[in-house]
Amino acid sequence: MENEAKRPSFWYALSILTMVIAIIATGMLLFGASIQIMMFTALLAVIPFIMKLGYSFKEVETSMYDSMLKALQPALIVTTVGILIGAWMSSGTVPTIIFMELKRSHPAFFL
Repeated sequence: MENEAKRPSFWYALSILTMVIAIIATGMLLFGASIQIMMFTALLAVIPFIMKLGYSFKEVETSMYDSMLKALQPALIVTTVGILIGAWMSSGTVPTIIFMELKRSHPAFFL
């Protein structure tokens, strides 16, 4: 017997969002916990509220996996760009470009 999932009301969603912010802030500020642990704790606290709306745990799990897959490609792009910039900085490419541009430009150009 499958329950039909309901859409949360504004106040229900706002109260859950407030709870998540409170859990993360309390853990980080009072206990000095890392953000990853507090986000996982907030996730565990939110799952019963999601299931109360009529979603099964399998639907919640599938939704989380789909969200992670959507976020993976941009995260890899940002990581790759960071590695590239780090390699340019350590090899002297970026400092050389900055130096050459500072030699080429004259203060009168900006006035």
